[in-house]
Parts: sequence; structure tokens; C-alpha cells
Amino acid sequence: MGYLRFLGVWWLVFCVATETSEDPPVVTTSQGRIVGTRLEFSPTDPALRRRVDAYLGIPYAEAPVGPLRFKPPVAKSWSGELQATKLGNRCPQPLVPFGNYTMTGPFDEDCLFLDVFVPQPVPPGAAVLVYIHGGGYLVGTGVMAQLSPIPTAAVGDVIVVTLNYRLGSFGFLSTNDDVIPGNMGLLDQRLALAWVRDNIQAFGGDPARVAIFGLSAGAASVGLHMVSPGSEGLFRGAILELLEKFGRGQLLPFAPVVDGAVIPADPDDLHERGAINDAVSIIGAFAYDGMFEIQNDFPSNTDEAPFVDSDTYDAKAKFHLALAVSPEPIVADAAKMMYADPSCADTPDCDYLQSLSQAIGDAMFVCPGVKTAKAFTKAGRKVYHYHMSHVPTTPMLGNKWTKATHGDDLIFVFGLPLIPSANWSFTEDEARMSIQTIKYWSNLAKTGNPNLSAMDDEQGEEATLPEWPLFTLEELAYKDLSPSMGNGRGIKAKECLMWNEFIPKVIQTTEAKKCYGKRRRGDKLRRKIS
Repeated sequence: MGYLRFLGVWWLVFCVATETSEDPPVVTTSQGRIVGTRLEFSPTDPALRRRVDAYLGIPYAEAPVGPLRFKPPVAKSWSGELQATKLGNRCPQPLVPFGNYTMTGPFDEDCLFLDVFVPQPVPPGAAVLVYIHGGGYLVGTGVMAQLSPIPTAAVGDVIVVTLNYRLGSFGFLSTNDDVIPGNMGLLDQRLALAWVRDNIQAFGGDPARVAIFGLSAGAASVGLHMVSPGSEGLFRGAILELLEKFGRGQLLPFAPVVDGAVIPADPDDLHERGAINDAVSIIGAFAYDGMFEIQNDFPSNTDEAPFVDSDTYDAKAKFHLALAVSPEPIVADAAKMMYADPSCADTPDCDYLQSLSQAIGDAMFVCPGVKTAKAFTKAGRKVYHYHMSHVPTTPMLGNKWTKATHGDDLIFVFGLPLIPSANWSFTEDEARMSIQTIKYWSNLAKTGNPNLSAMDDEQGEEATLPEWPLFTLEELAYKDLSPSMGNGRGIKAKECLMWNEFIPKVIQTTEAKKCYGKRRRGDKLRRKIS
């Protein structure tokens, strides 16, 4: 699969839909008329064919340049008629390919745009899904090549909104004072959500039925809006796909910071206090999240899995866990005891690849997600948990050996298995899985329950989707995101007990001993001097 370039509406038309010859759609907001583009979603299954109106490149904030650089965003003021027929500028970022996906310009600091995709006919008071992209707060855009929101809007019967926010130093530089307090990118996201609240009715949407969702850094952003007082009331549902550990910011050149305002305290402390905004959540991770972290340690663009011997495991685990959790040697030692295959003892040809992937993935993604699900539940918030075990026929990263990993659920949320293409292939089971995933996500926005659509809720009909049980502290139920859509209990219970309970206590004890030792050495030195 080669990298695809996209520009304006044309890649949307070429890959996913065809532009119709009908008059363009127009909506009227308080600021003026917005003229969009009328598209016809053309999936493999004709029964899913549907018109979707796209309004692209709508400015929601003034260009953050000059005196507005490194400052909170200012709502865009305009009047008259806006031609919303092409994507806006992407925010400045390094050109880093992501597996089979890449992105090109135009790039510019004037990049605070959003896009609205409206299924036609639009249901009365349509629910809204707002997508916050990931990319380590360094790369990404609201609409990425091959990941079009059009299938989500058409199949989910919801309005989908995508947005750009400032990245890298422009979005997350902080001097830890009033000069540049940081979190500008989070404030961009919040202003976009406020724009949705104030304007989505003009598109046929219901501002009271909004759910936000994101992957990786996007999921972390969603999680931060869940504890940010200024974001309260802007959404009723939150979907955190692959929630990252907040402390992982130390691995990134620029990331959100605790500033006392946008993020009033460490999220873990806010979770402990139950200071969590009122929203129903979907939280999940992948069976092989660790593969994403270690893939660059090995040759790329190959389906042949690398061989990881014991020494390589020790070096890689020590490096990644030192950055993600703690440099204390006991962390890597405990991980090896937990994850190494006992039959591998003293066996030189034993492969530790899976052990390495599981240890890093659980520490960085799976177990932080479980911890967050428990915290939200303790605070009285409803949570639905998932674990994606299915390995896509055409994986996001392009390597078969990485299995179900970082970003693979976006394949199904954005309906790639429903779209005919020479660049990828999926099975009929995967097409059905994609439809079900889209409906789970959209139902959360519609009713606050992934099992129920608005029609099910209003008419008292039984849900047609496989049941997704509520996550509780007693059951720890989760949905296996796969063609079977089975349910389970207590995903990685033993491993997460280690990462969420045991390891933090060990680190705390080790650090306390170090501090005690330093004090004793200081006392001895002072006695010698005196």
C-alpha cells in the first residue's frame, strides 16, 4: 500500500464517495451562510449507499499568529457566505508516515478549522460524534488520507465533526508560568466543542447529544476533558480508544501539563477525588499495543516477525519501561517474571517478542485504561470497556507481525472494510464488524448506551447488536472487539494488579529508601564537619 496524497474534497470523492451534480447544500448559522459539498457514499454493499453533505474547512478560531501565538484561541468572527468545500490547512508538524498512512500539506499556523459531515436525510435532532485525532500531540489532522468520516456518518446515522488543533510547540509548549502556561491545543479542542454546541443545530444536530472520541493522544485529550472543569457540559459521551498514561508526556517533546486551570491537578489525583465530568464512557485498548512502541526497534516493511532473545528482551524492556514507568531496575525485573514463558528458562532459542510486547503494552495502555475505567465507575460514571483482539486483514501499521495494535480500531470506526479499494482488502466478517463498531460508537452519542439507538430507546425495542455489558467493579466486563463481538470479564486482571497496584508501591518504597539514605549520608557528613 503506497502513501496517498489528498487535497481538498477530491480524495474524499475518489476514495469514498462521488460528488453529485445537485445544488450544493447550504446551512445558515448566526454568523452567515455556509455552502458545502453534496456527496454520495458508495460502499461495496448497495444497501448502505447514502448521501452525505460535507462542510469542510470551517474556521472556528482566529489564526493563532502574532500576538495570539501561544495564547488561548479566540473565536473566529466572520459574516456573509462561507464556501466550505475544501479542507483547511493542517497545523505545522513534521512529516512522519504512520504505517500505510501519511499526510501532506498545505501546512500553516492558520489551521484552526473543523469539518462537518451530515447524513441525508438527517434524522431529527441528530446525535453528534466529534473526533479528536491522535499523533502524540505532534502530528495529525482531523481528516486523514484513507480515514474518511463519511462511512461513519452514513452508517451510524450521526453527524460527524472533525477538527484541527495546534500541535508541537505551538500547541503544548509551556514555560510553567503565565508567559506560556501551555495546553493551547486542549483549549483549541474546547473552543471547537463550544462551536459545536452553538452551531450544530443549524446542521440538524442536537447539542445535547454530543460524544467525543479519539485515539491515543486523542483519547488522552478526551480523558483530560473529562476532568477539566471548563469542558463540563460540552459532551455527554466520551470514547477513549487506547488511553495513554498521563505521565507518558515525559516521552513526548510537547504534551499537556498540569496548569491549575485547564488541568487543575494530576489526573490520577482528580480520579481519586471523583472530580470527573458527567459523561458515559467507552474505554479500550488492543491486544498487542506494545508492538507499536517497539516496531521502530526492528526492521520495518516486512511481515516476518523479528526474533527477540533474552538479552534483547532485557535491553528493550529496560529502555521502554524506564521511560514509560520508572528507571528502577526492579520494574523490568518484575515484568520479566510476569510475562516470560516459564518454558524459556535457559533456552537460548526462545523468542521473547510476545513477552516484550505484552509487558510494554499493558504498562503503557491496557492497564492505565483499566485503572481509568475503575476510577470513572467509582465516581458514579457509566463505563463500557473493550479489548480489541482481532488482527485486521490489512493492518494500520502495514506489518502483519504487529498484530492488533495502535490505531487498528480506526479501520473499523471509519468503515474502511465497507469501501471498495485496490489498496486494501477485508473480509465480509470484518465489514460486519465495522458496521457494528460504528453503531456502538454512534449509539453512545444517541442514547448514552452503545447497545441502544434512538429508535430502540424510544420504542422499547430490543437492541439488534450483540449485548455490551456495563463495566462494574464486581464484574469488570468488557467487549472483545472482533467479528464475534464476544464478552469477557477481568481483562489482564493479574497483570493490571501488578502495574496499577504493586509496581507504584514498589517504586514509592524504593524512592523513599533512596531519600532516607541521602539524609543519613548528609547527617554523617555534617557530624564529620562539626
